[in-house]
Amino acid sequence: PASVILIYYATLADRVAIWTITSSNSTLIERRIEERELARLVEQHRESIRDHHERPANNRLYNLLIEPVTSSLTPSAVVVLVPDGQLQQLPFATLRHPSTKRYLIEDHALMVSPSASFFVDARSAAAAKSNAPLGSALLIGNPSASGERALPGAEVEVEEASKLYPRHQVLVGRGATKQRFLELAPGFDVVHFGGHAFANPDFPFLSRLVFADEAEGEQSLFAHEIARIRFPRTRVVVLAACSTAAGSVSRGEGVVSVARPFLGGGVPLVIASQWDVDDRATEQLTLVFHRELAKSRDPIHALQAAQLALLRSGDAIKA
Repeated sequence: PASVILIYYATLADRVAIWTITSSNSTLIERRIEERELARLVEQHRESIRDHHERPANNRLYNLLIEPVTSSLTPSAVVVLVPDGQLQQLPFATLRHPSTKRYLIEDHALMVSPSASFFVDARSAAAAKSNAPLGSALLIGNPSASGERALPGAEVEVEEASKLYPRHQVLVGRGATKQRFLELAPGFDVVHFGGHAFANPDFPFLSRLVFADEAEGEQSLFAHEIARIRFPRTRVVVLAACSTAAGSVSRGEGVVSVARPFLGGGVPLVIASQWDVDDRATEQLTLVFHRELAKSRDPIHALQAAQLALLRSGDAIKA
């Protein structure tokens, strides 16, 4: 559609090939860089976010990946990024213009897709589900799991967010069980999980979401179990937990994470995290997201609005 710009990055041994695709044309630009050097820059940039200290990697990555396509990036368009190889680990929204210091997310609504063909299929699925308003939500917050620290912010966020949906079901504490999730999740427009999650990069289908204790103790919902669920109604899944978008990198298929099987189950859009997240910051981010989503029914712009609200809050922990 005219409202979308798709940018596909292919990482080769000695260069990055960048396809920019719009409704009317496509262009190809290549930039020389060794694959190992690119991986090093991505890791340096991630480290700069973890320790709140900007490094030169940002400028090099911006000039390499964003500057060549700037002329195509109209402000109103949604930018769909299809990264390859180690670029799947790069949080594109955090790249800053070397001169203006504006983050990419300040100028463009962004989403990431595992592949171009997946984006086309997901867009068709979203269109088929988009006639009705987002009127229902299943919200899971702070499941009581032995051995895991409590997440009071996750409980607050789901209680507050539930007020925005005419039909809602809230599962918190001991009531947030795996069995209840499996029974209820496919019947809601929006599914929100605020709890503990654990990525398993070596065995990605063993990545898991942690639910409340039952008779046999802590209950985990593994990625391979999610892959067997179908979500005929769900339009958005929010995984407000640690590293739900983290996992093993595969060429041409995207990151294999706990978020991935939701996409495979028919959910057009999943919001997930690339690293461990702060409970208080996540509470604030998701509350703004749900408020914006209830108003606009547009999850991509709702997420951008939430990100910008925290970025401009002046709170270093939230940002």
